[in-house]
Amino acid sequence: MARTLSQIESSLASSIEEQDPSIDTVKGPVFDIFIRPEAAQLRATELLYDDLSRRYSLDYVLTQGEEVLVLYGANHGLRKSAGRPSSGSVVFFTYTSIGSDDVVVIPAGTTVTTSDPAVSFRTTRDAYIIGSSLPSFFNAAKRRYEIRVPVEALGSGPLFDVPPLRITNVLSSVEGIDGVTNTTRIEGGTEDETNARFGQRIRSKFNGLALGSGDGLEQLVRNFNTSSILDVSMIFSTDYDNFRRRTRRAAWDIYIIGSETDDADITYVGDGVLRRFPIPLTPVLSVTGVRVNDADVGFTFLPDTTDQYRTSSAANDVVELASIPGLNDTVTISYAYDKLVRDTQDYVDRIGVELYKADILVRKAIPVGVKTHILVQVLSSFDETDAASSAFATAVDFLNPGQFISLLYPNELQSELSATTAGVSKINVLEFTRDVTGTLAIDVIELKPYEFPETADSLITIEVIK
Repeated sequence: MARTLSQIESSLASSIEEQDPSIDTVKGPVFDIFIRPEAAQLRATELLYDDLSRRYSLDYVLTQGEEVLVLYGANHGLRKSAGRPSSGSVVFFTYTSIGSDDVVVIPAGTTVTTSDPAVSFRTTRDAYIIGSSLPSFFNAAKRRYEIRVPVEALGSGPLFDVPPLRITNVLSSVEGIDGVTNTTRIEGGTEDETNARFGQRIRSKFNGLALGSGDGLEQLVRNFNTSSILDVSMIFSTDYDNFRRRTRRAAWDIYIIGSETDDADITYVGDGVLRRFPIPLTPVLSVTGVRVNDADVGFTFLPDTTDQYRTSSAANDVVELASIPGLNDTVTISYAYDKLVRDTQDYVDRIGVELYKADILVRKAIPVGVKTHILVQVLSSFDETDAASSAFATAVDFLNPGQFISLLYPNELQSELSATTAGVSKINVLEFTRDVTGTLAIDVIELKPYEFPETADSLITIEVIK
């Protein structure tokens, strides 16, 4: 710790007096010309040394500004993660037929928005409506020609996650196009990594320097895709209450919070016997359609619900058709799967984690829906709508932490609401329970190591009175 000026002056004077006690170190030229100016220089140097030494302490760095934290992480090979833009697809359409030799071009980078121009997206590839193949673009139900194009948000964060039919405007001029819409949800956006989460990742880096340990495996997974992996939970095969697979050797189940959605198609040839068809890229999030000989048919999506492999890249997800396809019929299944789980599994396999001598399976964490009913009493001078909006936003943030939590307390939500909702005279949490399996109106929600809390707009009820 840096010494004060008086301490340094006393130390210099003592050193001089040991050499020659007759020299006056209290006043005179030795004090004025040497001791006083030298003490100031030494003081400045010791302060710099103190700061440098503290920068090797993560606890100290976390109290400093973002610039210091970013530099500290870079020194250890870690970078603060930028948020991931939301992605999905939109449908461009036109009501006007074009000639067989004509082509409508929708260039990559075409900008589309919701009613709020700030929530904007760009197309990620060129797309074409080709006159010579015009019938294949025709939507008989809508009486228009359509083409689906992938898009990604021009910003990061959940603000750009929008439900179907919200994208309605084409900002870029596209000749021959009458409009645009999104028939499916645009989602997957994540915020820029917070300083607190980045600090947590740095700490896990130190804990995981021994690569032959569970902490080492965890930090490898955490740092694989920092934009999408929000949290990691490691469950070893000796945890008999929570490990879900049968195994004869050491094994890890790695549950991750986060998701990256990708679309894929798989085509089979019917044998006239089978009606169930496996889906190769798992875990499957949804099946968007099944066609037999290019005609839509009825189907049922059957995800793997076994404790062994559900929500993993080894899941046995299948589609069951309403009727058995005929011999040599072409069956095409269109689906969306969690690319993040598969990519993380491939990464773990690729880097040769055999050094752990363990069977490792990456899985998608299980969300637990939380249902809540909140009564907000506001002062007469405050707007009820503003209070309801504020309380709703606080509840959403509290119940969607994006990380593993063992216990979730209703009184903590009540405290958070009281602190963030302006003009509140009283707040009561009337309901706080698991959405499906909750038995009490108000309960402390206990979560397994592979579960995390999550809520939806429909599960939150805000009641405001004066």
